[in-house]
Amino acid sequence: MKKCKLCYKCLLAISLALMLVGTIFAGLLQNDFGRVEIRDVTIDTAVGTLTGYLLIPDHEEGEKLPAVVTSHGYLNNREMQDLNYVELSRNGYVVFAMNAYGHGDSPVLTGSAKETVNAEAGGMIDAVEFISTLPYVDVNNIGVTGHSMGGGYTNTTMEYYTNLEKEALASGASASDAKALNKISAGVIIGNFPANLLSVSAVDGTDGYLCDVAVIGGKFDEFYFGMTNGVYGKDILGSDNLKKVVSVQTGIAPTGTIDSGKEFVNPDNGYSFAMHVPSEFHAQNHFSITTVDHTVTFFNDKLTSMSDPTPKFQVWWLKELFNCVALIGMFMFIVPFAKLMMKTPFFSELAVDGVPSIPALKDRKASGKFYRNNVFNSVICMVLTLPVLAIGYVALQSSFFPQDTTGGIGLWSAVCGLIGLLFLRINFGKFKGKGVELGFIVPKMKWLKTALLAILVVSVTYTMVFIADYIFQVDF
Repeated sequence: MKKCKLCYKCLLAISLALMLVGTIFAGLLQNDFGRVEIRDVTIDTAVGTLTGYLLIPDHEEGEKLPAVVTSHGYLNNREMQDLNYVELSRNGYVVFAMNAYGHGDSPVLTGSAKETVNAEAGGMIDAVEFISTLPYVDVNNIGVTGHSMGGGYTNTTMEYYTNLEKEALASGASASDAKALNKISAGVIIGNFPANLLSVSAVDGTDGYLCDVAVIGGKFDEFYFGMTNGVYGKDILGSDNLKKVVSVQTGIAPTGTIDSGKEFVNPDNGYSFAMHVPSEFHAQNHFSITTVDHTVTFFNDKLTSMSDPTPKFQVWWLKELFNCVALIGMFMFIVPFAKLMMKTPFFSELAVDGVPSIPALKDRKASGKFYRNNVFNSVICMVLTLPVLAIGYVALQSSFFPQDTTGGIGLWSAVCGLIGLLFLRINFGKFKGKGVELGFIVPKMKWLKTALLAILVVSVTYTMVFIADYIFQVDF
């Protein structure tokens, strides 16, 4: 009996099946099997455009639903908040999962737009203004939440709307008219800290945010030291910084170590503060049943139009599982698709049997030199990481490459490639006559076809991602 041998055609079929199955089920879990409508929206703002997913749960005509705006962290996009927007929408919230300015499909702000509070809030204020105009949203029950950079946006947004209410009161407006300007009822800061409240001198509860506030900071969060003015996550519950924030927000002066999740309520205005410290590191907040439970429970408790305050059983992790299935299919697709292309007459000359051997090292002395140089190569590239990244951040950022990190990593990669060539030269002597043997000189037509094949493979692979996003709103 002949053994079944997986050929490239079989692997190609399996990869496509994995992407299809993963995408379909991730999409079904994301829209709660049709009970949540998902729209890919672009809104015009005072400083440009803002994109995101708008999730609308099934509701009766004329019914007003609570709403939450979610924001991702730095160099992420809206999908990194899928754990929150999936569970919040399943629990009856209208959710706008935004792409912050300069992220996802939202443009980079330039010129005077960069100096506005809209930019400082990453678009969250604009998102709140948009969601408050929707006819099925209860404008008295809007919340905001974000992770890391998005947690900073959440902090800025709560401060902005609090200031609107306070300024209106100071100018003589009635309490109801001033309150109408403050469109935020509650906010959850994840992987960040309300550092703005640390700079407030009054600790009697009069200068806190005029909304309910919860903070989720991982015990092992590697960024927390810089976000809390010098306190690690594991020490935050006993820190003076947290005690001051509690005092500023509620007027209560706690003593000793605060219990994780303990709620403090301002006796004068009724607004609360709670700090949760789960045993998590920074990125783990993205994949945490505990963090989702804290977030949904908080909003269910504070946004008073919720009829059922008990969160539903979480399914977001199943969506992530099917995302992973599709992602495996995507990577599996690359090699068999390239092999399929090399079966065509145009690309056939690129196919070779086996891998050409590299030049042999003559003796132990040559071997020692080879290994020493490779160690030096690695160490030099490691030492150059931060300075070259910094140069790239400054010199290569532009409207075409708007993200600072992207240019820095690209420059560092190019520098490491040149260093690698230098050590190749040191190891094997002059390149003259050895280019083909060493593998970095390729006949022109083969080089062009190789580049074309690479572009084709990458383009077709990412087309699968674009199709999944376009049809199912799933970006695996």
